[in-house]
Amino acid sequence: MSDNRKPSSLFLLPPQPSFCQECAVKHGPHEPHNQQSLFYHVKFNMEFGREPTWTDAMAHCSEEMKKAWIYELNKHGINI
Repeated sequence: MSDNRKPSSLFLLPPQPSFCQECAVKHGPHEPHNQQSLFYHVKFNMEFGREPTWTDAMAHCSEEMKKAWIYELNKHGINI
């Protein structure tokens, strides 16, 4: 267990190997995690003790990808 993880009695079974191991959804490595995935919410909360945001889901993305997603999320009333 890494230093930033909090102990928990909860555990998750891993996603299928062809799915993202962070959010359990099929997406490219350059794309954001699915912030609305229940798996992602539980895993993130277990690791960081809080709910994930879209900013968290996009943290590993390029600036160009982040801008594109923020633009589309804003069109749907989700302000980042």
